Amino acid sequence: MKKNFIFAFLMVLCSLVHGQVAQWGEVSNYGYENYMTITSSIYLDGVQLADDDYQVGVFYNDELRGLSAMEYSANAGEYRAFISVYGETGETFSFKLFNSNTNTEYVISNNSLAYDMEGVGTVMNPYAIKFLSVATTAIGEAKYATLSEAIAAAQNGETIELLDNITEDVTINKAVTIDGKEFTYTGKMTAKADVTVKNLNFDGNGYNGYAFETRGANYVTIEDCTAADYGYGFVQLASGTALTTVKNVTVTNVNYGVKVDYSNAVVLENVNITAAVAAVLNSNYGEKTITIKDSELSILGTWKRNDTVETTYVFEGANTIGSFVIEAALDNFQLATGATLTAPNAIEMTAAEAGYYVEYEDGVYFTVESKQVQTLAKGWNWYSSYINISGEEGLRTLENALGDNGTTIKKNGSFVEYDANQWIENDDFNSVSVEEMYMINVIDDTDIQIVADFADPTTEITIKKGWNWISYPVSESVNFETALAELANHAQDGDRIKSRNNGYLEYVVNPNNGNEGWDGSMNSFVPGQGYMYYSNSEAEYTFSYTMPEAKEEARPNVTAENNYWVPNTAAFSDNMTITAVLNIDGNMMKDDFEVAAFVNGEVRGSARPVFVESAGQYMLFLTIYGEGNEELTFKCYDIYSDEEYSLNDRLAYSGNAMIGSINEPFMLNLSTMGIGENNANTVSVYPNPTTANTAISFETTCDLVEVFNALGAKVAEYRNVETINGMEAAGVYLIRVTNDNAVQNCRLIVK
Repeated sequence: MKKNFIFAFLMVLCSLVHGQVAQWGEVSNYGYENYMTITSSIYLDGVQLADDDYQVGVFYNDELRGLSAMEYSANAGEYRAFISVYGETGETFSFKLFNSNTNTEYVISNNSLAYDMEGVGTVMNPYAIKFLSVATTAIGEAKYATLSEAIAAAQNGETIELLDNITEDVTINKAVTIDGKEFTYTGKMTAKADVTVKNLNFDGNGYNGYAFETRGANYVTIEDCTAADYGYGFVQLASGTALTTVKNVTVTNVNYGVKVDYSNAVVLENVNITAAVAAVLNSNYGEKTITIKDSELSILGTWKRNDTVETTYVFEGANTIGSFVIEAALDNFQLATGATLTAPNAIEMTAAEAGYYVEYEDGVYFTVESKQVQTLAKGWNWYSSYINISGEEGLRTLENALGDNGTTIKKNGSFVEYDANQWIENDDFNSVSVEEMYMINVIDDTDIQIVADFADPTTEITIKKGWNWISYPVSESVNFETALAELANHAQDGDRIKSRNNGYLEYVVNPNNGNEGWDGSMNSFVPGQGYMYYSNSEAEYTFSYTMPEAKEEARPNVTAENNYWVPNTAAFSDNMTITAVLNIDGNMMKDDFEVAAFVNGEVRGSARPVFVESAGQYMLFLTIYGEGNEELTFKCYDIYSDEEYSLNDRLAYSGNAMIGSINEPFMLNLSTMGIGENNANTVSVYPNPTTANTAISFETTCDLVEVFNALGAKVAEYRNVETINGMEAAGVYLIRVTNDNAVQNCRLIVK
């Protein structure tokens, strides 16, 4: 204890003596009850100091709290600084170094130390304080002498900033960003991890190599940089890169600008490269896509390494290529819509995936038109165009595309037919529009291709009360929440949008909380498909589809193709919809059943339950295909037990009927306890068929009788009756009778 006291006293005395002659003034040691001790070794630019000309100052903000000169320690055999630091808990100190012989101050240190009364360091285990005479890089507040040191200290995701020009070869093995801050780098960078380099001037100064090379990095970005005077080139993608992006870069006086050996995809945007051998050189080692946008390249070339490997070049925006040196036979050149490519020598350009083609004239390649390629299934299809075909010429174009395979084209209210090798004219149907949907019947699976400009995806579509045949003039799938955003200003409770075989949507106003929006079994709109919209609005209005601000992944639609029962959706032009729940012995279904509609044993529609959050239950969204007034029967399939059951319900098919809704779903009934088909007609309905205004009788008093028309709308309701009023209009009606919680559905024909 006595020795410790003497040691501390000597350190304080030493500190006071040094404090009287310090470069930074006297130590502020008044007003503090306590102090801490620091026994330290001192390093400058990585070299441990052994010179008593150096003094170390400890600072809190700009106030000197401790000071010591370097002293030789016989016990340690090295120089140490014994520093007493005045302060209190919660304070954090920084350090400065001063050479009294050269009158030089060093202020760059990454050391930061919190006040600790226990002290820090011992003679044999000193606290190391490190200084830099010059820092060339920084990570936040920490500074480093070299870029290699900064990379070694960096964590994945951090940014390394240059503070000065650097001449150094480095290997980047961490996912970092290097911000050059417009300084100059001379040397070679090798990327073995995902890296971004920006705002850096690469100056090779005759360096006989590449400025930047990838060796195992997946994603590399180089942007807002310049490069010059490298003997080999600017960038070599040597191995393992999934995507390399070079953006806003100017390269001069190199043999190769970007040499692509192994990279799945390369994007060059706003790049200007002047190179002796090739601005972009593809070594053709593996299949890849090279996208060039708004760039100027002196030479573009491909070495013939492998005759079986294909490279696709996609040009976007305005580009200029000085010359081409192409050895590989499978290079594929494409031009995006609206793009131009100026080149002194013509090369073969091929059509791009989106369906546009390219023409060449006076040294410039340019996009002429786009095209819509679509397969129509044998039978009926709901078709709409996302390219501009309109008027009489548009109708002729569609008819010619169908050729001998087409039989009928329907529009809302009229049609044209193909007979005796020609389309029969119809004064009511002599033009087409991108605003409308058309029903097309073909005798076999048919591929049609129509070349024209892309339609405006925000084309206004007119909506009137009742059913509207609407198009989808968009060349990509969009989720319904995005596409229908504008309709929120017009849609009303009960509005419907249905497809031929991709489900349907209902606009729902929740009666409990007033929330409203679209819900149902359709997830996204499909290019080339037509739709039908039922509007409850008395006022006519227009809307246009809303396009996503950024590309979104469209959710796939759930169809009946993989169901237990699969209908032939193309056999009929029309359909009807039933929004239903399944009552199984008094319990509502979950997701373990499939329900299908039949006509004389032929499946006409099937669906599996969808959970509707607004309703808090599973529902069936059945699309049923048919014609006339065919009688529909229903079955359900237990997915887990692999058993089929016949339901108690009967309905009459009616084209475009909408039975049930999310707020008031139609109830289908299954009894597994003996109330099956055999006793489905325990209540007689007579006369049936009947005539208008003739009373309808039952053989017993019924607890509840509900009457629905062919569109699924409830037109009457009675309680505790044996007789109900006759129907005023002819047609097919559904009579639903409920007795003792048992439900029976009967079809009533009124002539």
